[in-house]
Amino acid sequence: MDPVSPGRELWSWKEVAAYLGVSVRTAQDWERSRGLPVRRIPGPRGRVRAVVEELDSWKDGAPTVHPEGTEADDSPAVASVPAVPRMPRRWWPAVAGLLAVGAAAGVVWWLRPGPPASYRFEGSTLVTVDRRGREVWRKDLPGVQLAAYENRDLIWFGDLAGRPCVLLLNPPSSPDEESPLVCYARDGRELWRFVPGRNVTSGSETFRRPFRVNRFLAGKFGGSGATRILVVSFHYLYYPCQVALLDADGRLLREYWHSGHLDHVLIREGGRRILFGGVSNGSKTATLVLLDPDTMAGASREDNPSYQLQGFAAGSEIRRLLFPRSDINQHLEPFALVQHLWEHDGEITVEVEHRSPPNDAGLYYHFQPDLTLREMAA
Repeated sequence: MDPVSPGRELWSWKEVAAYLGVSVRTAQDWERSRGLPVRRIPGPRGRVRAVVEELDSWKDGAPTVHPEGTEADDSPAVASVPAVPRMPRRWWPAVAGLLAVGAAAGVVWWLRPGPPASYRFEGSTLVTVDRRGREVWRKDLPGVQLAAYENRDLIWFGDLAGRPCVLLLNPPSSPDEESPLVCYARDGRELWRFVPGRNVTSGSETFRRPFRVNRFLAGKFGGSGATRILVVSFHYLYYPCQVALLDADGRLLREYWHSGHLDHVLIREGGRRILFGGVSNGSKTATLVLLDPDTMAGASREDNPSYQLQGFAAGSEIRRLLFPRSDINQHLEPFALVQHLWEHDGEITVEVEHRSPPNDAGLYYHFQPDLTLREMAA
């Protein structure tokens, strides 16, 4: 290698290669793979610039090089640019097989249906489908009333305790049948079922099962933040009404009993309060009942002892309102009852029916959020 004075600049690949004692091809390869300090400058192809002192500094960490441009087998690799080992050819078939297995697994995963999100009926067979319309599972429901399932309150899709589930209520086809609420897993296995009601006695009669689930709601009821299931059930012939709160595994957490029907439900304050509207059989008039799902218990207190449910503590209602009956209602109808219940812009409106169809006659009560009456209108 010819002596070169410090600070000198080299202006071509040929000069750089000559200074390093290797071929031009090797010098260019070192620039790409090992960070040889060469700067490319604008102009004709191949114009480069290198400073001798920078090359010398780079050489201090470079591997030993033979004059013909090949590296010694025992030379250490440059620390800043580690060499990348090549895969032996004998491994290629195994790697190809692994890639094929991974691709197949990806296809299977893509084709696998997601959790149930909707349903359809094929005759009496319930077919659940995922969000892309792919069938998940199917079950035969003998005697199913297809018209009832136009009301989607009879079936619910969602997560209970992190498990994709389907809650299903099958209305009975005969008076002596029960109507349990059934929870199915993602794959269609039955996880649990809740059979509503129990034998209860009032001051004048005994009410035996079956009770019928009128409606159910799943949501974060109460202060725990956990998903619960609210189930409202009536005796299949008459009254009373059971309001039950279940946990995600279908276990009964607490219940409230009412001597009448509670047909309408309004969820308030993010599930911390539940307002019910219906009819009190003991008073034969429309009623509102406000419950706290964390404390609801007992049975409604009735002035008429014939309608008082026996064996229960006093009901733990936050509020219970009984609406006055009109003269028309008392003379022409057996009851006054809540026909509609809704909330809009912080105002709660209750429609109380005093005459049944076709001779409709009702009164509208407008309440503030705390159930203080604002006004009444016909």
